[in-house]
Amino acid sequence: MAVRTTISIDEALMRRARQFAESRSLGLGRALTELIACGLERHPVSLPPAPLAGAGALQPITLPRDSPRVTTRRVRELENDPE
Repeated sequence: MAVRTTISIDEALMRRARQFAESRSLGLGRALTELIACGLERHPVSLPPAPLAGAGALQPITLPRDSPRVTTRRVRELENDPE
């Protein structure tokens, strides 16, 4: 499914996109789609997780790899910590 939109693109990049399209006998929209897909494949973008439904829902978090393990025991220790 295609989506129509209006965007601003650097003039030099637009020239290159047109050359790419012409060299492959593609329309400009299809050429831009292929170029964007190729760029995203090489440089994946991490999207935040979708919010959970409902007010007060727990929100997932991603910890760094070197973070200490979160265990039930550690959570209980923190819950009982007076500070």
